[in-house]
Formats: sequence, C-alpha cells, structure tokens
Amino acid sequence: MLRVNNLTGFGVGGKAEDPSITFVSSASNTNSDSYSASMDIGDAARGLVKHVIVALSGADGNDTADDTFTVSGTVDGVSLTQAVEETFSTTGPSFSSNFSWIGIAAVSSAGSKTVALTLTGFGGTMDDWTIAVYRAVGLSSATATATGQNNGTGASVTMDVPANGFGVVTASSKRGDGNIDITNLVDDVQGQGGAVGHKTTAGSASHTDADCRTIVYATWTFQ
Repeated sequence: MLRVNNLTGFGVGGKAEDPSITFVSSASNTNSDSYSASMDIGDAARGLVKHVIVALSGADGNDTADDTFTVSGTVDGVSLTQAVEETFSTTGPSFSSNFSWIGIAAVSSAGSKTVALTLTGFGGTMDDWTIAVYRAVGLSSATATATGQNNGTGASVTMDVPANGFGVVTASSKRGDGNIDITNLVDDVQGQGGAVGHKTTAGSASHTDADCRTIVYATWTFQ
C-alpha cells in the first residue's frame, strides 16, 4: 500500500512557493505620459495567487497649479486597481504638480508580463516619473490592509507593517530637486521624480524626506 505524508506541491514543479514580496523592475525619468515594459515575474506560484503591485510618483513643471490626474494601467491586459493616491500643486517660482500612486493586479500565470501605464492630467506631458514593480505571492487579499497619504513640503506618513506582511511607500519630489531618500526604508528605486521602496520588518515607523511633495503607502498581509 502506498502511503504519502506531508506531500507538498505534488506534480509539476515540486515544492509549493512560500508567501513573499519581491522587487522586480523599475524605471525613472521617463519624461512621458505613458510607460510600457515587459518583465519576467518569475515561476508559477504553485497553489498561491500571485499579484503584481505597481508604485509610482511623478513631478511636472506646469506654469499653473494642477492636481487633477488619473492613472490607468494593465498587467498583461488585467487592469490595475488603485490602492491609494495623493496629489499636490504649488504656484510661483517653484511651481510643480506632484502625485504618488500605488495599484495592484492579480495574474494567472508566470513568465514574461507586459506592464503598461498611462497618466492623464497636469495639462501636458509629465516631466519625471519614478516607477517600481513588485511580485507578491500568497496575499490574504488583494485589498490593502491599510493605506495612508500626505502632501506638502517635507510630507510624512507613519506606516505600521503587519507581523505577517509588508508595506510599499512611494514619494514624489518637486521637479528639479533631484533624488530623495525616504527615511526608515530601503529605496528600491530613486529617480528625478521621486523614490519607491518596500519594508517587510513588522512595526510602526515614520517615512519622509525634506523634499517630499506627496507620499503614500499601502500594506498587505500574507495568508
């Protein structure tokens, strides 16, 4: 008689994949209202739903304040659902329009995927974008556990990462301010338009930079 104990991932691929968050790809200073790139999001998540999280921030130097914008995006044709967003605009000698945005989409297979984003608003072509793409496996839900946002010069947020989860933070800088470095976070990408990073250490921490104009975060928990 055949007896099998504690069998995991039986069939193609063997052992099931553990829940995880992985930084996959980034782009910065795209100077465009659209972005499209093909990236490998890894092997199939055997037995677990896989999600792609996209975080981006940007700055635009329009002559007048404009904080009306929309982000639309897809991952292999699956629409990204917005988790959180924030905008901020100033006028005068240091005019700038800024935004920060995080979205998520479920994907059904592995390998190479095309991530496509379009930004509309701000009255013209964006000057700077900073984009980061993450692969999340085994989320308890696609809906963020918590989100937060803030705006203004030196804006900050306090993010509480759950014990069995992670958080993503993205912040924008005023056009021409150069790279920013988000505190209490390892930045996965830094660009002219802002920075993006993620954190897996549980607990509460404040995140900011003196040149932040918008900053947002979203947290998720694993199964």
